[in-house]
Amino acid sequence: MKKIKNIILIMLFTLAFGCGYTPIIEIKKTNIYIAELDFSGDRRLNNHILNNLKKYQLNKEGSKIYKLYIASDFKKISTNEDDSGNPKNYNLEVKLNVNILSEDGNSISKIFAKTASFDVKNKKIEEKENENQYLKYISQVLSEEIIFYLNLK
Repeated sequence: MKKIKNIILIMLFTLAFGCGYTPIIEIKKTNIYIAELDFSGDRRLNNHILNNLKKYQLNKEGSKIYKLYIASDFKKISTNEDDSGNPKNYNLEVKLNVNILSEDGNSISKIFAKTASFDVKNKKIEEKENENQYLKYISQVLSEEIIFYLNLK
């Protein structure tokens, strides 16, 4: 009985860890070089995106070269209010209009957008910190989507 349990346990570990899973995008395997990044729009959002894309500004031999022009738009919209008119929930809407210029001269415009919702906090400083965390997370997700899109090209 113990032998059967050991065999089943070994098979489960083999299946779980030997499934061949690899992340879709690994920085080691990306063949992208962002030669130029220009931003317009919301400064906070642009700084987060710049920090996320900096690692792709290192030129590697044989990389595809891109120039990105990113126009960002950030809106904080009250979605639900109490009886006295005070907001209870907010939606953060982030939209990036990315113009991509490749090394062969092709120009493509692509829009990336994300939305997040969060509750109003009692203290405004907690609410602002919460908003900053959501904004940072959304910018990270959008940066990954941009790199994924460039990887497919």
